[in-house]
Amino acid sequence: MLKALSPLSLVMSLALTLVGTASYAAECPVDLMGAGDYLTQVADAINQAPTCYEGAEIAESCALGASGDSMTTATAVDKCDAGFLQKLTKDEAAQYASLSQKCTDKYKEMEGTMYLSMAAFCRLDVSRLYHQLYTPADSAE
Repeated sequence: MLKALSPLSLVMSLALTLVGTASYAAECPVDLMGAGDYLTQVADAINQAPTCYEGAEIAESCALGASGDSMTTATAVDKCDAGFLQKLTKDEAAQYASLSQKCTDKYKEMEGTMYLSMAAFCRLDVSRLYHQLYTPADSAE
């Protein structure tokens, strides 16, 4: 039996579709061929970013299209979640978790590390969207 989507679910689905198609042309601030662990340096750059959106942009601009993106996007998700997660009601938190899980489920049967990256960026899109929805405009990052 199919369950009817709530208006919030419909809005979120549409927003995720639009967010997921956005293109960012920023340059990665970390040199891929530089000294040290690239993924750790990208995660450090995300942590140092002043806002959720700038952290997400760093994750996107430094993406490798492989499983390593799971680490950097998780750092960006943590940065974005910090702005709203504690503000969610129980139902909102359940919806957030459900949408994030849908990202994982969408790619779970796919082979190849690029699908791990795609799932990770989908989860980042969910987090960024919720950050936008649940962070007041006067304190929005």
